[in-house]
Amino acid sequence: MLKLLPLTMLLAAGLAQAGERIKQAPRDSYVTLTGELLKEERVYIVQLDEPSALDYRGGTAGMSATRPAEGEAFDATAPRVRRYGRYLQDKHDSALRAVGAYRQKLYSYRYAFNGFAARMTPVQAQKLQSRRGVLRVWEDRVRYLATSDSAGFLGLQDGSVGLRTAKGLAGENVVIGVIDSGITQEH
Repeated sequence: MLKLLPLTMLLAAGLAQAGERIKQAPRDSYVTLTGELLKEERVYIVQLDEPSALDYRGGTAGMSATRPAEGEAFDATAPRVRRYGRYLQDKHDSALRAVGAYRQKLYSYRYAFNGFAARMTPVQAQKLQSRRGVLRVWEDRVRYLATSDSAGFLGLQDGSVGLRTAKGLAGENVVIGVIDSGITQEH
């Protein structure tokens, strides 16, 4: 279902132009819209709960494990990997069929991620999110980089990570994500 920021957030937009920071409104304060806006198709990324081919260890009837053994390379052309990939793709198609968006699939992801990209309405996306076996559905959006210099962003003066701590980031529960946004030859 399409959501709209509350009126207080819209009024506060003027403050943002003056350099003030505006916090995101809590989800329970959104106003729900109906009508034509709900029919507008958008691209969504959908993740299913079964493992990708790179992580599949077996257990599904008729499907051999596809996860490579220690020291072995992943072979996307191996018959067992191709068979499991078709199995995942059938699951993708089935999920889309259930919400009336079968012909709207843009791409199936099978090897490192189990999911797909599809053009759907917000209502179809919400229905899909509530289906058993669906981990997550999120709208595909353009994101802009905050930095292309991670070492400087994390507070490392000389750019070397080594064993040094970046602005107190150390220990357990620290997640490091890598976003490959293309090639910049200077980095």
